[in-house]
Amino acid sequence: MRRYWADHLVVSADKHCQIDGDLFHHIFKVCRTEKGNVFEILGAKENTALVVKTLDVAKKFAILEVIEERALPVRKLPHIYLHISIPKIPTFEAVLAQAVELGVTGVGLFASEYSFIKDMKHKSLQKTERWKKIIIGATQQTGRSDVLQLQPIVSLKESLNTINQNPNAMGLFAYEGNASFSWREAVQGLKKKQVTEVHCFVGSEGGFSDAEVALFQDYGMQAMTMGEQVLRVETACVALVSSIKYELEI
Repeated sequence: MRRYWADHLVVSADKHCQIDGDLFHHIFKVCRTEKGNVFEILGAKENTALVVKTLDVAKKFAILEVIEERALPVRKLPHIYLHISIPKIPTFEAVLAQAVELGVTGVGLFASEYSFIKDMKHKSLQKTERWKKIIIGATQQTGRSDVLQLQPIVSLKESLNTINQNPNAMGLFAYEGNASFSWREAVQGLKKKQVTEVHCFVGSEGGFSDAEVALFQDYGMQAMTMGEQVLRVETACVALVSSIKYELEI
């Protein structure tokens, strides 16, 4: 059954609702949904899928009837957050969609010494609406019950300060140089702690500088290696999140 995201859907007392605008175009023009077809709407109620039936399709809107509300499973703890040193924009957009599919709770960009773009106000980074559409598209494809949080672009230190304020959060950072732990040892360490959030830091194409490695250590985070090969940003993000999910069974 197809699923679509509509967080502003208003359902009347008689269980009817109307869809118009871009969502109408996507469902009824692009996906060719017809009168009588049944599909699911996500986002209208938290952790709930609304099973709806198409009653009527007009030129610019459609009338639906809610025939069932179905509870969706809540994702297990800990929640994973992905922090990426600003890479090339196409690379980030690819990671963004994959993060949604992998169940990542939040994704944020930070500026570091080797970021592809160092100016946090650069016009290439003012694509919030486009990135939200990528998130919604991937959410519909995967059917997850919540929307990935797109976090503000900050400096590395600002990002670390935010995490440091949460006693139930733990951070990991992937490093291509000399590292204290393998990824398996680092993730196994998570099992021994009652953490509700795991924050993963991935550098851009240049990795992290010595000063930044020292900054991570100041915040109690040791370098973690992902293996002998130097991974691309998108590969490192997927490998790191996947390994955490596998080891913690989340």
